[in-house]
Amino acid sequence: MFKGLKALFTSGAIWNPMVLTGVVFGLWLGIKFDGEQISEIYQNYRLYLLALIVAAAYNFTIKRVYKAGGDELDWGAIIGHTITSVIKMVFSSLLAISFIVLISIT
Repeated sequence: MFKGLKALFTSGAIWNPMVLTGVVFGLWLGIKFDGEQISEIYQNYRLYLLALIVAAAYNFTIKRVYKAGGDELDWGAIIGHTITSVIKMVFSSLLAISFIVLISIT
């Protein structure tokens, strides 16, 4: 288990802002709420809308991608990165909740 955590930190995957946001959110959910409440939160569309807004704000302000000339934004790449960021955020929060459940069981 510790070898896997070490690999996660040394690869740099955990330092992605969307992954880090998802981990912090998942840890907060896992500590503060019980399983039924977490299930209700993940069944609500507002969570995914919030993740989409945060990911879009990040990708449109900080991680902008320009076309080859550098004059205009590459909208396809930005939208693709936004969707990928939403998936990273939701998946990392689910894994953080799973980690909290694993620690609390043992």
